[in-house]
Amino acid sequence: MTDKAGFVYYKYSGCYQDDEQRLFDDGPHYSGNEMSSQICFQHCSFSGNFEINRFFTTSNKSSCYCGSEEELGSDKYQKRDDSECSKDCKGHLDEKCGAVFRASVYEICIGNASEVQDATASLNRTFPVSSDVSTTQSYHGLTRHDGDTGTLVHFVRFISINLLYY
Repeated sequence: MTDKAGFVYYKYSGCYQDDEQRLFDDGPHYSGNEMSSQICFQHCSFSGNFEINRFFTTSNKSSCYCGSEEELGSDKYQKRDDSECSKDCKGHLDEKCGAVFRASVYEICIGNASEVQDATASLNRTFPVSSDVSTTQSYHGLTRHDGDTGTLVHFVRFISINLLYY
């Protein structure tokens, strides 16, 4: 691994005010009954320009929007108390996906293995392994960013395994 390579992960940034126009409405978006921060992260990590879509939101239980920090800085979308993002995600009932006119906002980051471990520990969220995998352990989905080629490579890393050996 070169010093340009790193792990792409996400971290929670807070609950934000939203409206009919939606925060990050100009960027890629997705809606579905399987919605969770992990699903939205995967969608935004692989859609369009990674440098532009550095943030994503889950809102109103089943919606995902990808966008830039520029919109977060506007007066229109103010940070709110986390308790206002109170709707369970349709795809992960232990996780909150915003609410009506509220958006749970996450930042997509590139970091080294220790930063990823810190971020995944602070998320305190795990996601069940799909049925085609022969284990019942939980995982966090991560993506590797190859700095030499600019390629995003999705992978799953078990938290109990040292991230340096992937």
